[in-house]
Amino acid sequence: MKSLILVVALTYGGALVSLFRPYYGLLVYISFSIIKPNDLWPWSVSGGNYSRIVGVALLAGWALAGFGDWRLGRARRAIGSLVAYTVWAAVGIFYSEDTGLATAYVEELAKIVLPILAGITLIDSVAKLKQLAWVILLSVGYIALEFNLSYYNGYNRIRYGTFGGFDNNGIAIMLNTCVWLAILLGFDAKGWWQRLLCLGSALLIINGVLMSNSRGGMLTLLVSSMIAVPLIPKRASHYLLFALIFVLGIRMAGPEARERFMTIFAEADDRDASLEGRSRLLSYAIDSIRKRPVLGVGPNQWTIVVKRDYPIKEGHATEVHNTWAQITAELGLVGLFLILSYYGSCACRLIPIALDRRADVDPDLNSLARAVVASIAGSVLACSFVTVEALEPPYYIALIGCLVVKMYNCESSRINLHQRTGRYLS
Repeated sequence: MKSLILVVALTYGGALVSLFRPYYGLLVYISFSIIKPNDLWPWSVSGGNYSRIVGVALLAGWALAGFGDWRLGRARRAIGSLVAYTVWAAVGIFYSEDTGLATAYVEELAKIVLPILAGITLIDSVAKLKQLAWVILLSVGYIALEFNLSYYNGYNRIRYGTFGGFDNNGIAIMLNTCVWLAILLGFDAKGWWQRLLCLGSALLIINGVLMSNSRGGMLTLLVSSMIAVPLIPKRASHYLLFALIFVLGIRMAGPEARERFMTIFAEADDRDASLEGRSRLLSYAIDSIRKRPVLGVGPNQWTIVVKRDYPIKEGHATEVHNTWAQITAELGLVGLFLILSYYGSCACRLIPIALDRRADVDPDLNSLARAVVASIAGSVLACSFVTVEALEPPYYIALIGCLVVKMYNCESSRINLHQRTGRYLS
């Protein structure tokens, strides 16, 4: 009952506020799109169009605000690539076999892209950017808490259930996107309670990844850590805290998780049926790409094509379990280039910011740049093991990166340390 009251209050309160302050509606919408109230609390919150109500009010408020400030600076390329990807997917509807499925995919994509456009044009201060980062982190952290509570009550909801239509692999990828956001926000947090909140969230998220028993999720956790460590400021306290998190993470990984992870490196004769099936589906996708390299088969059409053109047994999985291969099969090399440009352009712009140690650079931008670089690198790798074309957190983490790029390259993002307002003038 408490969850229902909370969701209803946030829905209608957020919708009302959105008409006058669309930024706050954006925070509520992004939180709802991550925690998915209908899936998280199905026993008390079901059947309501909570995200849609807030989303419509957000778009109305954004329009009343004149659609924000479109001077995006060096973030133009990443945002332009995302918009172009959405348009390209919409064009694909016209040559798809099942236009209903294709339209559904474009609609899901629009539910992510439109809030991103609202965010990049409405968020005009480092303070608001940090609020967005905290909302994303706490939303994912709360999901991790619920999954941990379920696990210690006797049911591994991540491994044996679903969330938002995603299985254990998709959930692991979602959790992975915020590991380094939690750790690096914790490093630079001003209050002790903020540090504890970030550290606790990081441990819950890491344990959630391990509980998922997802090989791709565990490998992503390892690789993103290898990328993030060189970006950490050279302070003894930071390395000590990282070592503590690493040791606790290893301790939380039981023998089952470790054995599962090591099967990634097994010889071909020793691989399980799951790995063999994925390899076969990947070969089908590559064959389809060779036949239709530019346009692909159309958005959300792979499951139709693979059943028709390739030997798939009834009831067997049809997803490629490789987001990039499936996007290429469905939207061609053009689609792959555009979506990778969104993440790649953002990450390339962020690396110099992450490494910039000058005193007149806002340390919050440094910290967020490091977190987003590690998260994007991990997400891009993780998506090579699972198909998660419409998973929201990676898109929103990249939005944080685009906002960092936008603010860093504005003249007034070089703050006066004695007169800090948190706001920049464009």
